[in-house]
Amino acid sequence: MLKRLSQIILMILVLGLFSACSTPTQNGSAYYLVDPRFSELYDRLQGEDSLGPPISNKKYLAGSNLEKQYFEGVVMVFNPDDSPRYYLEPVGRDAGFSDLPNNPDNSAARFLNGFIIPLEFSQFYDQMGGERWVGLPLTRARQNPEKNSIEQYFENMGFFRYVDDPPGVVHLMPYGLWKCAGECARYPGLENTGMSSSAREEIPSPFGEAIARLGTDFTGKSVSGAFRSKDGTIEQIFQNVVLYQDSSSPLGVSLRPISTLLTEDFESFQDRVDGAQDYYREIQDGGGFYIPSYFMDYIDRYYGFAISGEPISRLAEIREGVFQQCFQNYCLLFDSLAEVSQQIRLLPQGQKYKDSFQRDASQPKEQPRVVREIQLDIWEQLPQISSQESQQLGACIHEAGFPLKNVTPV
Repeated sequence: MLKRLSQIILMILVLGLFSACSTPTQNGSAYYLVDPRFSELYDRLQGEDSLGPPISNKKYLAGSNLEKQYFEGVVMVFNPDDSPRYYLEPVGRDAGFSDLPNNPDNSAARFLNGFIIPLEFSQFYDQMGGERWVGLPLTRARQNPEKNSIEQYFENMGFFRYVDDPPGVVHLMPYGLWKCAGECARYPGLENTGMSSSAREEIPSPFGEAIARLGTDFTGKSVSGAFRSKDGTIEQIFQNVVLYQDSSSPLGVSLRPISTLLTEDFESFQDRVDGAQDYYREIQDGGGFYIPSYFMDYIDRYYGFAISGEPISRLAEIREGVFQQCFQNYCLLFDSLAEVSQQIRLLPQGQKYKDSFQRDASQPKEQPRVVREIQLDIWEQLPQISSQESQQLGACIHEAGFPLKNVTPV
């Protein structure tokens, strides 16, 4: 009888846990509650309208008294041993965002930390608490023609607005998602980073943050899973580029020199010509290659020669109206007959690289053992209660980051 009674009680508890997944929360679009530790700050910074929903429970950092919670746009931290006790994690600064400073002008635009903050960004900067919460600007405000937006990166937040947004509308970059890439990469809100659903499912850590910043238009879809390369680093092959883990890089990853590896005949350097309009990139002993301005704009937009590598070929017309120039890490195409937004694209070399260098990494010899990623989250609504108060517990069971549905206890 006692055994039967204990089984019934256990079943009731388990059913209660599963039903908690569908109970209303403070944020209808999220699976997590805003922890009471951060609720006041969350509301002060305009809540879900600006920061997005929470994408994790509160985290306790081992070996310290720090408490942390990830939101779509920011990462909040509480440190009882420091002053101020509350702050936002400097995701932009940690990621190494940087830019050449603006030249100060005589306009009424705000000039801070060497950068001009456009009027609408400046107004939103003040609304979000200025330097105290947003931090200092790290880059210029720059156009992103692929997303038809204007972007500017700050220490703790990133701003962007679409060209056709109404006046005063500013959005936050998904700093929280980038920072939590390894843990939260399968959270449904990730589509706000501009990543396709197929790319989102295939891109594992440690490349989630880099892909979110570079964009899948740059990398192309993955053509391999992540694997350990011969030099011991984690590598993944995409249609246009090959990424590998590199802790010395601001992005945390670098690009394999696939153009160099796939090129058999290297071209001789061009001579510098006085009065030439194109940029001359000197490589060695005064020798180098000319790069047209439209390719230079693209290279600058994607973090310069640190990402592209040095040019290894001249600009050449490969078919009518289509020009190509290769750099160590990728090749660029310019199609003069295409729409302006589609004129520049990367040459897909990933599959050729995989076929040439990674045949043994393309498929495992044996089918891998299926491992289900089951996670049980339990949280308290209030950190402390008196004997006269009631505590509210929440619980949810996830598989691979998503709540399980239609689950029956056995």
